[in-house]
Amino acid sequence: MANALLILRGLIGGLTWKLIADAIAALFGRINWTVVLERLLTRILVSVLRWIKELSTNDVIDETVDDIISQLKEKRLAKADEK
Repeated sequence: MANALLILRGLIGGLTWKLIADAIAALFGRINWTVVLERLLTRILVSVLRWIKELSTNDVIDETVDDIISQLKEKRLAKADEK
C-alpha cells in the first residue's frame, strides 16, 4: 500500500509539473514578442531623447527632440507619448 502511494504521489507530482510547464509554454507562445520589443525600444528611445533634451550643452536639440517624439506619435507608436 505504501509503495502504491509513493508511485501515485510521484505520478501526480510529475503530471502537475508537466501541466504547469505546458501552461507556461502556451502563455509565452501566445505573446506577440515583436510588439513587446517594439514598445520596449520605443520607451528606451523616448527616455534617451528626453535625457538628451535635459542636457544644458545644446540649444537646437530641444526642438529636435520634440519633433522626433511627435513624429513617433504620428506613426502610431503606442508608448511614444508616455512620460
